[in-house]
Amino acid sequence: MLTFRLAQSLKNPTDPEWPTLADHSFKGPVHTGRLSGFLLSREALRLCLEERGVSAPPRLLTLKSFDALHHFSDFTISLTHTSDCGAALIADRQAYRGVGIDVEHDERVVKQTIMERISHPSDSALDNLELWCLKEAVFKVLMNARASDRPVDFSSIQIGNQRWLHPQSGSEGSWELERVRPYVVARAWAKN
Repeated sequence: MLTFRLAQSLKNPTDPEWPTLADHSFKGPVHTGRLSGFLLSREALRLCLEERGVSAPPRLLTLKSFDALHHFSDFTISLTHTSDCGAALIADRQAYRGVGIDVEHDERVVKQTIMERISHPSDSALDNLELWCLKEAVFKVLMNARASDRPVDFSSIQIGNQRWLHPQSGSEGSWELERVRPYVVARAWAKN
């Protein structure tokens, strides 16, 4: 089962655990937009866990790695954020090798020169922003599932109709795309 949440505000912004979590995660000053996005992605993660019946105060939202929490190792996770929005996707580690999520503002322009570098000839006909988001989400699946021992070139990821393929690692999975104004959200996953 996949659980997804998007957060545009903290449920309890005055909770003193939020700054403690940020201080623990960042080893120095951080730009306010990055800090805001960081906290919103953790709020989305907290909401995902809550939906699964797990109470998780901010102090327990520390990451062991990009795909795992220190305190809730039964889940594989993926986080993303903009300066004003955070999103999380979680799944049971026993059922999913990896999950990936990306969120972008729907007015973001992805230049054609970038598309020429990341596209694959067999990619589905999607607009530039949708394809960018999906490639980012699938990249996170591949990295979180440790499907490759080196960084994956986006152009090697093939985006089909609700399916993705990465021939170099022998990995494949599913994806979904959603427009949640004013955002585009891409989710991808690979089952065990």
